[in-house]
Amino acid sequence: MPYNGKTFSDEPVTETFYFPLTIQMEDEDCEDLFEVSSSSVRWFEDEIQEAIDDYQSDINMTQYLCDDNDEIQHKLISAKWGVETMNGDIYGRVDFELKESFTDEETRLVKEAVSGQNSDGMGEGFEQHPITLDGEDYYISFWNSDDYFIYTADEMDEYLSQQSGQNFGGM
Repeated sequence: MPYNGKTFSDEPVTETFYFPLTIQMEDEDCEDLFEVSSSSVRWFEDEIQEAIDDYQSDINMTQYLCDDNDEIQHKLISAKWGVETMNGDIYGRVDFELKESFTDEETRLVKEAVSGQNSDGMGEGFEQHPITLDGEDYYISFWNSDDYFIYTADEMDEYLSQQSGQNFGGM
């Protein structure tokens, strides 16, 4: 199907972006939250994903992404946030289903838009809703101001490779 002189494939393309999470647990004694490591909840990946899916079920996240860029908007079929465990840690991810791959410039703009959504709490504030895991309330945030990044799948592979080398290089 032609658009602005370009031809799009009938088969959707998927592009995935990854980012660190901030995970907090409720301390009922102090009525406060404290941060826990992403590796401590990796066993609950399915439950966390289910909560994210439930939250997104009534939200079309594509409406929040690059809504002022017709080229990007035309390529977007869907945007789904989620989590994935890699190298023992759980990371946030967003999967884009597209009519055509993003250009380098579009990738840069989409990363900025994802960062904005993540810092706002995804949609209207996913991070404000607790997820009960093993009897405890956790708050999952797609934003992490310390050493924050958004990587493409290739960039994430490289990052994880470097992390593995740093963590296990001497063994």
